Amino acid sequence: MILKATIQEDAIAKEILKLQKRAYKVEAELIGFNGIPPLHETLEQLQQSNEVFFVYMEGEVISGAIAIEYNHTCIHISRVMVDPSSFRKGIARTLLTHVEEQTEEGVPLLVSTGSRNFPAIRLYTSMGYERIGTKDIEEGLSLVLLRKQ
Repeated sequence: MILKATIQEDAIAKEILKLQKRAYKVEAELIGFNGIPPLHETLEQLQQSNEVFFVYMEGEVISGAIAIEYNHTCIHISRVMVDPSSFRKGIARTLLTHVEEQTEEGVPLLVSTGSRNFPAIRLYTSMGYERIGTKDIEEGLSLVLLRKQ
């Protein structure tokens, strides 16, 4: 079940932050870069974000989450995270599909991931996202930028 999450509620934010740390630790290992901002984010920083969060619930447990940011021309998918114990269950795909179904026709969706995060890149491209470029962040880290119309 997918629910909209109120990130300002401490209990929900704490669970999302725990999930985020577990999920992004795996990404950091995949891309060989431990400086991914979500790994170092505090509860207060998370709660101050302007993102809209949706969570994937397995019973009473948050197994995945997605966050989006709206602007006048697109929707930016800013976070996609799945608990490592729930990998390969289709949770990320389900969360992405949920966002796509909520998006007005013609509004593009943008997402980025580490250029060496091959599982994420495969997922996005399999869902129709197209590579639109790469962005060097710092030495040892570049992002792949993807878009779906």
